[in-house]
Amino acid sequence: MMSDEQSTNPLNQLEQLGSQRRSGSKKGDFKNPLGDLRRTETSQVTAKGKHVMHGNYAQVTFRLAPDHAAAIDEIADREGASKADIKRWLVAFALSAYQDGVRPEWSEEVVQRKIRMPDVEL
Repeated sequence: MMSDEQSTNPLNQLEQLGSQRRSGSKKGDFKNPLGDLRRTETSQVTAKGKHVMHGNYAQVTFRLAPDHAAAIDEIADREGASKADIKRWLVAFALSAYQDGVRPEWSEEVVQRKIRMPDVEL
């Protein structure tokens, strides 16, 4: 009965794991992070070296105004779709509009900087 208690004792399992632990430094794991991948294999996971690919989609990161992000969340909830699908749909819609001749409206602001002088009596 004592042997059954020893075999089910979790502390014994920890001791076994500790003895199986690899000895030595882990620095060697990072000397060649890509392993034996050839250049052609690494370029297959990136789209022309510009974007990291996730399946059929390129990873693109940009910032949105908080109200635009909230609107995307609201549309996704209303339509029962993922936020990522709504973002992709909005980009596709905007690109289609751009191809149809719609262009962004640009405005230029001239900002003149002036140094504010402290009130000092000389």
